[in-house]
Amino acid sequence: MEIKFVGTGGAFDAQYGNSSAVIRIGNKTVLLDCGSTVFSSLQTAQLLREIDYVLITHFHDDHIGSLSTLLFYYYVYLKEKEVIILYPTSEFKTMLINYLTFSMISPEKYCSFQPITSFPYILPIDTFGLHVPGLVSYAYYFQEANQAILYSGDIAHPTFLYNFILEQNLQPDYIFHEISFFPSSVHSYYREVFPYLEIAPTFGYHCDPSQNPSDNIIPLVYNSSFLFSQSL
Repeated sequence: MEIKFVGTGGAFDAQYGNSSAVIRIGNKTVLLDCGSTVFSSLQTAQLLREIDYVLITHFHDDHIGSLSTLLFYYYVYLKEKEVIILYPTSEFKTMLINYLTFSMISPEKYCSFQPITSFPYILPIDTFGLHVPGLVSYAYYFQEANQAILYSGDIAHPTFLYNFILEQNLQPDYIFHEISFFPSSVHSYYREVFPYLEIAPTFGYHCDPSQNPSDNIIPLVYNSSFLFSQSL
């Protein structure tokens, strides 16, 4: 299993790309989130032909904003391959179809939808309301053989996710946790993550690395080997 980020910024950090990762697992490549800048990032990284599955954490534009462009690209230019969108629940599938219908009219013409249970390497973690009250959202736990990683998605406070890890006896090799360098009601303030760093090596993303405060002890994906540098 391998994870590489093609963007590590938040909604307003376009120069670092919207946070998104490609994960090689089960001999397939999963694109995790497809925000407004992600299609361009994949194009620059020459990864556009690599995507087998797409997985979305939630419906904010910085996480899903260029998904229709990606699907159109595969339909028009890569006719021999179809993208499969994995969904954690039937409710989430309906939301995906409704979202894409506005730009694609008939999204099922351009891709397939499969339940996440059809790809037995990913555990969805329901984080409903933990980013924005009332918003459907998910974190994801990826496991293959003896390797495992956890990707937080966007959550306002880290407590739920780390308690979930302990309660379910999960043992991630790495945790990728979105962080904010400014107190926020919708993103995890970096200092709130400090008490949990002994659970597993944790890397921060969804932030502007130029704002990294001197007291931050969480390594950033932007400065790590997990940032995309070469094709998978």
